[in-house]
Amino acid sequence: MSTEAIEQKLTELSERVEALEGKKTEKKKGGWQAIAGQAKHDEHFREAMQLGAELRAKANAEGH
Repeated sequence: MSTEAIEQKLTELSERVEALEGKKTEKKKGGWQAIAGQAKHDEHFREAMQLGAELRAKANAEGH
């Protein structure tokens, strides 16, 4: 491999490393963090949680 080819490859790899390091340090607030707590005072959410708890209690009582 020629010196020019090695230098070109090294430059490309250095740029890729810099790009990856930049992505690693970025902290985006997305996914579950963006919506966490939004249903706190939602009556539909509260009802769904209550129904789920009742279904689990019934299933546990039946031995499932």
